[in-house]
Amino acid sequence: MRVLTRVAIALTLGASSTLATADPKKGDGFVISGSEVAEIAKLARKGVQPERDLANRIISDAEESWPYGWVGKRFGTVRNNSGSKRCVRLDDSRTEHILTQSAHRIYAKALAYNLTGEGVFAKQARSLLMSFAGSSGFNEVDGTANYTGANQCALDLSLFLPLMIDAAILLERYPGWNPYHKDKLQRWLADVPYKTTAAIARTRKNNWGNAAALASWSIGHYLQGTGLKLEEVYPEQRVLSAHEARDAHLGTQINMMSTKWKGDSRCNVFGIQADGGIPDELRRGSTGCNGSFLAKKDGAYGYQIAAIRSLVYHAEAVRRHMDNELFEYGTANGQPALQRAINFVIDNPTGQSQDWKSSELGILRVASHAYPSKATCVQLGKGKASYYRESLYLPYTKMTRPQSNC
Repeated sequence: MRVLTRVAIALTLGASSTLATADPKKGDGFVISGSEVAEIAKLARKGVQPERDLANRIISDAEESWPYGWVGKRFGTVRNNSGSKRCVRLDDSRTEHILTQSAHRIYAKALAYNLTGEGVFAKQARSLLMSFAGSSGFNEVDGTANYTGANQCALDLSLFLPLMIDAAILLERYPGWNPYHKDKLQRWLADVPYKTTAAIARTRKNNWGNAAALASWSIGHYLQGTGLKLEEVYPEQRVLSAHEARDAHLGTQINMMSTKWKGDSRCNVFGIQADGGIPDELRRGSTGCNGSFLAKKDGAYGYQIAAIRSLVYHAEAVRRHMDNELFEYGTANGQPALQRAINFVIDNPTGQSQDWKSSELGILRVASHAYPSKATCVQLGKGKASYYRESLYLPYTKMTRPQSNC
């Protein structure tokens, strides 16, 4: 197995590994640090399970060839005659899945570098990050600036950026990731995507806003200490320091959870309710704005989980780098708002619950550390060993954040 051969040879004999010369304090990501990944690699080399199998699966993912070609081009949202919208590279309308399918690929390469010490994975991740740092656009629909729900790129970008930044942070233990690369990525984040994600975070009261608040917070966090300014253009113009932007978009995420800030809600109630329902997600299916349970796995079910995914990822990043505010926010009846939102799906007070989405179990693995419960353990126990990513946007948590107290 790779972990027992390639990794053992690299680190034991000092062959191609670059980790030995890297600062172990660098690379503290949103879910795990590079040094923590290296500790997992030690267990994997000893044959400890499940670390050995999980590490090898991630390495296999990292070895997959890049399918999208050069991405340092202009992106935008295009619509067809039926009104459907797609975020594409504007020189090729067949490229609508680039952002949604790219982040976990880059992240896998960054993890594989920290598992193996092999510079080839870091070089590939670095090349892809620099390629994206040459891209532009994202803020236009059919060629016109648009910071509303009509702009599919705003959502795709918001889902892409946190994991992309997380991958860049994990590369900080690689000596070949030098100040030039980091500065280029940071300047791109400030100049190109931030305007779009910040606008969505300031206005949208749904899973788009959750994803955009996390993305905007991630940019602010990654730019700490650079002196770079972050400009917002919609709904109001403002210029913030990185520190101010990080604090502001912790605030916009709290607004998403709050029952006081309406944003663009289409419901008569909004925010995470006392029973855990999120009205502006529930209205997308049979449950409706005021529903007290999920009658079936329709749009309401999928969008409730989509909102929770960004909230859990954000809460974990804030816990690691600031405090426990998002995990603890909105406590009522002994349960924080985010815990109630999870239980609305899997442990509903009415007794009518649904199994968690199998392709998003990584959310529950991370949340289990904040909210250990029997219901969560039951859901995690239903996960399949063969499905090791468990999320496109919060992947590989079987290794990075295995469940607690189950």
